[in-house]
Amino acid sequence: YIRGINVGTLSYLFGDARPIYATIDAPVSPDLTWEVIDQYNIGLDYAMFDNRFNFTAEAYIRDTKGMLTEGIALPGVYGATSPKMNAADMRTKGYELSLSWRDQFMLAGKPFAYSASLVFSDYITKITKFDNPEKVLSNYYVGQTYGEIWGYETDGYFISDEEAKNWHIDQSAVSDIIFASAGDEYGLRVGDLKYVDQLTIDTDGDGIPDKGDGKISTGANTVDNPGDRKILGNTQPRYQYGINLGASWLGFDFSIFLQGVGHMDWYPNPEAELFWGPYSRPYATFIPGDFMSKMWSEDNPDSYFPRPRGYIALKKNRTLGAINDRYLQNIGYCRLKNLTFGYTIPEKIMKKAHISQLRIFFSGENLAYASPLKKSTKHIDPEQAATGGNLSVYPWQKTFMFGIDLTF
Repeated sequence: YIRGINVGTLSYLFGDARPIYATIDAPVSPDLTWEVIDQYNIGLDYAMFDNRFNFTAEAYIRDTKGMLTEGIALPGVYGATSPKMNAADMRTKGYELSLSWRDQFMLAGKPFAYSASLVFSDYITKITKFDNPEKVLSNYYVGQTYGEIWGYETDGYFISDEEAKNWHIDQSAVSDIIFASAGDEYGLRVGDLKYVDQLTIDTDGDGIPDKGDGKISTGANTVDNPGDRKILGNTQPRYQYGINLGASWLGFDFSIFLQGVGHMDWYPNPEAELFWGPYSRPYATFIPGDFMSKMWSEDNPDSYFPRPRGYIALKKNRTLGAINDRYLQNIGYCRLKNLTFGYTIPEKIMKKAHISQLRIFFSGENLAYASPLKKSTKHIDPEQAATGGNLSVYPWQKTFMFGIDLTF
């Protein structure tokens, strides 16, 4: 809420000294205030079979009013970004379910106790108020599902240089570096990606669209005219769940916790070199050992990646940097978050050593996971990808622990 001044030192010299400079923060709205949240819930708690089975269900609507976001569009000559204002409202609808069962029975004359529980939830958020009457896609708009991913549809690779040369669709808007190159590297080639022309026009006047406009574009960058883009997915997690299983018998105890997300879309950032490899920056120092098998060649025409070419993933107006359906990833996952196995030595044995209880155990964290992302790469953790497009955080680490619980 305070517009501050930042002081720094330039990295180059004026004479014999590095000059000091000052910059002012972006403008601050004079009527900035807190967001207000109204939430409405309805729930059900149910138990049966002498409380061995428990069920909980809850549905809710959460209205966020006065959401902090850019308030108004400002001309470029203003010289600063638009101040954050309480300019938007959004509504989230969701539900949460919980199931559990706990019981025991006699096994070999000893009680065998076991339990199982499931937690499941989902939600969808939509923008209900924002001053964007043209519904420009670079900002919020009323009716938007929060997290929408707009992108292009693709149609495989060119099967020959002749097809690429005679291609009737102008792809320069999504192949900038290819059409800025000189000599043999200029223009589309066999193994390059084909984009689908979504904009249609009525050429014969019968009222039925029958032909594209001949170029790939972003149109007016609005919902009504998005060019050749459409909604491909959403960055928000769907169908989140957790599963707990446990059992104990004859001093042995066992528990397992599984956690996951049913579906979540992610498009790799241009700087996500762990995914793009040399397609982003050819001088990348980490290239997976199987990466060559995924690159197009005459002997591998059905490859995952197009013909080898540097920098085509590095900007969003280039072949791979432009968001498209071929490289959109589902980073949903099921992770083995915890596995614990222990054994408690019988009390009658430990009494001789004046010990009340001695338990030896093993516990492992993040031991394994399954994800559709593994079809594209085994070197990126789905939760790592969920934190940001450029994979700038460490992946989740495996942890193995052995211990003794001792009670005198």
